[in-house]
Amino acid sequence: MVRQPALELISHLKRADYSKPTLRYLLYGVKGSGKTMSLCHTVHYCSTQGWLVLHIPDAHLWVKNCKELLPSSYHASRFDQPIQASNWLRNFRTTNEHFLSKIKLRQRYVWTKRESTEEGRPLGELVDMVSPVSTCPLLRRQHPSVWPNECARMLP
Repeated sequence: MVRQPALELISHLKRADYSKPTLRYLLYGVKGSGKTMSLCHTVHYCSTQGWLVLHIPDAHLWVKNCKELLPSSYHASRFDQPIQASNWLRNFRTTNEHFLSKIKLRQRYVWTKRESTEEGRPLGELVDMVSPVSTCPLLRRQHPSVWPNECARMLP
């Protein structure tokens, strides 16, 4: 079943002039009225049209009842959520796999003394680098008391 609000939003997307400033759309309604399904239909339409899809399902869970937080290594007043970020990247890779080999990095990224990603490499390599399996050993070394069982739950 395709909901009418999804069809309406898709028709707006079809008619939009993408040379002009970005339009923003808001799906609203009471709980259970079909906002999520309308969004899913619209995201699916965008994916079938060859768009790069940047979807964050349940974004509120990233800030509500957070358990897996680490102090940010880049910003003293912020926190990182490596498990959630890694899971999101895995979903991003699945959704946009056909793009990730075509998009090339414009600069070299240095991660550690031994690890770097060279300019011109596909974005997919960068996404693969931060998969849950590769992230867990680093988390265990840096924060052994914070991450006792988290990695074991993520492994297949």
